[in-house]
Amino acid sequence: MKRFSWTTRTAVGLALVGMLFPQQRVLAQNPVSRPAAAAPAEPAAAASPALEIVDVALSAGGGFSGQVVDGQGRPLGNTAVMVCQQQKVAATTTTDGSGRFTVHGLQGGMYQVASGQGVKNCRLWADGTAPPAAQNSALVVSSGQIVRGQGGLRYWLTNPWVLSIAVAAAIAVPIALSNRSKAQTS
Repeated sequence: MKRFSWTTRTAVGLALVGMLFPQQRVLAQNPVSRPAAAAPAEPAAAASPALEIVDVALSAGGGFSGQVVDGQGRPLGNTAVMVCQQQKVAATTTTDGSGRFTVHGLQGGMYQVASGQGVKNCRLWADGTAPPAAQNSALVVSSGQIVRGQGGLRYWLTNPWVLSIAVAAAIAVPIALSNRSKAQTS
């Protein structure tokens, strides 16, 4: 049996090290922390298929009200709130001490209400046109962390074990084929 060259031994060694000590798994981005009073940088991105939409009745004059709370349900006072329609800012305001806000001059339609890390999708109804199940205000939960969907192709492409096995196979298969062809020729 022939001895492996130093490049072959190094490649196999690196593949084994990669399998034994994989990099930290990265399935979700780290949340971006913003000060409570800072306005969200931009309107929220397009919604996913499993979108929750809340029907909210506007008061006279297009008044829309709501409350911003943290993940434990505590009101967040002095927090920036942005109301967006079709990725454009329709109105901005700041919550009072009890986390409540009111925006005037809106028309019926689909809106996204963003505050901190929380986003609420609302279907606003003009005064007197709302369905019976519509609420009078919206509740926006602003948590400190965002957990994005996990799984699917991204999971497999970023999984360190899968990557380690793929690298080891990419190294081992050509070596084995090369050794096999050398053995058949001798």
